[in-house]
This record gives sequence, structure tokens and C-alpha cells, in this order.
Amino acid sequence: MKVTEHQIEHVMAVARRTGFTFVVMVDETTRPSVALVEECSQAGTEWISIKAWTPVSLPENPATEPKLALLVWDAETGHGYQVTGRAVQADPTAVLNGYSPIEAHQHFPQVEERVLMVVDDVTELVGAR
Repeated sequence: MKVTEHQIEHVMAVARRTGFTFVVMVDETTRPSVALVEECSQAGTEWISIKAWTPVSLPENPATEPKLALLVWDAETGHGYQVTGRAVQADPTAVLNGYSPIEAHQHFPQVEERVLMVVDDVTELVGAR
């Protein structure tokens, strides 16, 4: 079933309202990592723009189109969405400098990236309340 622009608009409205949005990315070795999304917005009929500090950088070759998943959760209602898709562009927007006190902790996020994701599927999630 093709994802509609209305579905993406609704998911982005929930993301703005709740602030609980996470992105799951996979690095070149297929190791997954989860990051809290700072900003996300609809960037077209089937596109979402994501800004997050990522513990792994996406592959530099956009032709590989790494798979992504967004989790948008509303704890008040017990409803949320899983949005799956592919990264078609990833641009670093900030990098922690060498003077950061957390530099020694390699598991902390190192690169802030702006990722353009093409949406393949939206799945509604319902939790027990």
C-alpha cells in the first residue's frame, strides 16, 4: 500500500506534539544504532527530513540508500507510528570538537546529521493501556 501525504503529515504532527521520536540507523557493517531526533519535518509528498546526533555516520555513498526507521510515540495515548524508509541524502551539520569533555566516551554521539528519508511504509503501533 502506497504511503499518502496525509499519513506523513499526521505522523509529523504527532512527532511535534510529543517530542518522542527516535531514528534507527544502520552503519556500513549493518550494526544498528538508535538516536533521539532533534527535528523532523515533512519535506515532500513521500519525504521526511530528520536532524539528529548520530552515534554512527550513514554510508557516504547515497547510492546504497541505507535503511532507516523512525519511531514516533505518544505515551499519553499509547499510540505511535513506525515509519520505514531509505536515506537518500545525509549531510553532517555539526561535529563535536576535540575539546569536548565527552570525547573520551566513544559511545556518545559524534556527528549531527540532516538526513533526507524517502518513506516506504507507515505502521500504526498501539500499546497496552
